[in-house]
Amino acid sequence: MLCGLVVLLDGYDIQTMALAVPSIAAEWKLASSTFGLALSASLIGLMGGAGLIAPFGDRFGRRPLLVGGMALVGLASLCTAYSTAPMHLVAWRFMTGLGLGASIPNGTALTSEYMPARRRAALVTLMFCNMAVGAFAAGFTAPWIVSRWGWQGIFIVGGTLPLLVSLVLFAWRLSPSDSCWHATLVIHASLSFWRESRQM
Repeated sequence: MLCGLVVLLDGYDIQTMALAVPSIAAEWKLASSTFGLALSASLIGLMGGAGLIAPFGDRFGRRPLLVGGMALVGLASLCTAYSTAPMHLVAWRFMTGLGLGASIPNGTALTSEYMPARRRAALVTLMFCNMAVGAFAAGFTAPWIVSRWGWQGIFIVGGTLPLLVSLVLFAWRLSPSDSCWHATLVIHASLSFWRESRQM
């Protein structure tokens, strides 16, 4: 469940820069084309994080990499809110991407290790659907956030939530068997509700 929330927040954070550019360009009196590198920086960082940082999960454990990745996403997003130049945005968005790249593969691996084998493929697929849900949520909430707190608010929200999740992951002390048991209960309850709703 927490890994699904991680992917959802990652989807949100990937989308934030594109949603903030019109407001930033208007405030800084720059053309939107000036922010091309800033828009790409998080994806470049994501590629680097997934290729260079995420594999350390095999050595140091999935959860430490997931906690560290989400903390980096949160801190870099908060710093993005206080940027005053396009190159500041590039640097902080690259750091955000590194955190995303470290957290997504380790979240996927953690989900695969904790879930029952017969439900594993479906649950991992469902977890990845949260990426699109997060991007949708960003597009849906961004106008409301910008109207109240400016473009900085998008990154403050996008930074605060991952930091909270990283703290929860850091404090979470469930063994794999407990996690599987809880996941099985959730799946069973969901399937029972679905069957009953079809019969109504």
